[in-house]
Amino acid sequence: MNRRDFIKTGSIGLASLSTGVGMGSILLNDNKDDKIFSTYAFLPDDNKIILDCLKIFQHKIKSRIFSYYLNNNQLNEIINKRFYVEKDFFFTKSFVDVKLICINDNINGDIYVNNKSNLVLDPNRDFDKKLFVFREKINSKKSKYLLSIELNERNLLSDIINPKNKIIEITNNKGLFEKISLMKNYSLVNIPGSIGNTEIKIENGKVFVINSPCRHKLCKNMSHISGNKTIACVPNKILIKII
Repeated sequence: MNRRDFIKTGSIGLASLSTGVGMGSILLNDNKDDKIFSTYAFLPDDNKIILDCLKIFQHKIKSRIFSYYLNNNQLNEIINKRFYVEKDFFFTKSFVDVKLICINDNINGDIYVNNKSNLVLDPNRDFDKKLFVFREKINSKKSKYLLSIELNERNLLSDIINPKNKIIEITNNKGLFEKISLMKNYSLVNIPGSIGNTEIKIENGKVFVINSPCRHKLCKNMSHISGNKTIACVPNKILIKII
């Protein structure tokens, strides 16, 4: 496979959930640069805890419909839904995707967050008290679900010009590793991580993890979920997003 030289945008990238190493800014402040963010939480089978996690990020999601359902604890109206953000620019549309995936694996709960710069925030430095306390609470519980909250921007003008121009953005522990067109097929792409190589396949507009050195293989399970646009291998410090 011919690829351009690896692009390295920084020395700090994804980090393990247990340590949360990063150079991110404080997410929970209303910082303009942190408007775009993603969070991934391994949570127990407890609706209240899932709702509590969503409420932590409620102020970042400027959607009246989302807030209405959340304030009324209507979890079924939130999960696996997309909510559009109000008061955007004419050619720019922001939206949040909320997904809850059953992982059926015996791992402790945890949460990690990355900002627009693809930097994972350090819990000990970047989390405010509310988020830090929540993380401590779920650390002691076994998780059953992976909750993802992804706030993204879409350029409507770009969609008109290039309606099918989907890109796979791959980040490892050293920053941005590669961008690959989703319209191309590759039987094998090797991604170096902190504990070994993660191998992916790109076929017919979909991405599949075919091999990973991580223990629980959650990334492999995530890649086989229909419509999933994010694959995270936290132990190997790799994030794969379709943008």
